[in-house]
Amino acid sequence: MSDDAPQLDEQPSRSQRKRDHQALQALVESVIGLPLERIKRLNLPAEVYEAVLDARGQRRGAFRRQVRYIAKMIARSGIAEQLRDGFESASLDGRQNTLRLHRAEGWRDRLCDGGNDTLNAFMEAFPHADRQKLRQLQRRSQQEAQTEGARRGARALFRYIHQVIDQEGASTAESE
Repeated sequence: MSDDAPQLDEQPSRSQRKRDHQALQALVESVIGLPLERIKRLNLPAEVYEAVLDARGQRRGAFRRQVRYIAKMIARSGIAEQLRDGFESASLDGRQNTLRLHRAEGWRDRLCDGGNDTLNAFMEAFPHADRQKLRQLQRRSQQEAQTEGARRGARALFRYIHQVIDQEGASTAESE
C-alpha cells in the first residue's frame, strides 16, 4: 500500500487534467482569433496550422469540435508550452503596437492644436524626424481644421508620426 501512495501523487488528478485541457482549448481559441500574420509567426506544425485555418471559417458546433481537435493534436505533439510562449509573445507585440498607435494619436492631436513649442517638443523626443516635412504636415492639418474640410492632412500627419515612432522602436530594439 505504501508503494502506491507516491505513484498517485505524481499523476495529476482527473479534474486537474480536465482543467489543463480546458485551458489549452481556451489558448487554441485565442490563437485562432489572432491575425493570420501572427499565426504564421507561431511556427506551428503543418497539420496544426491547417486545422487552425480551417477553424477560422467555422461556426458554433463545428468550431467547438475543431478547437477540441486542435487542442488534442497540440497535447499529443507536446508543443503546448511552445504555443503558450509564442502566443504570449504575439500578444505582447500586439499590445506594443497598440501603445505606439495611441502615442502617435496623442502626438498628432498635440501637433494639430499646437504651434512651434509642440513641434520642438516632438523634435526633442524624435531627433531623427524630418522637421520640414513635419512642419508642412502640421500646417496643412491646421488649415484643414479651420475650413471644416476633409481631414486628409491630419491622417497624413498621423501616418508620418507613426512611421517616426516605429523607426524609433526599431532603432532601440537593435541597440539592445
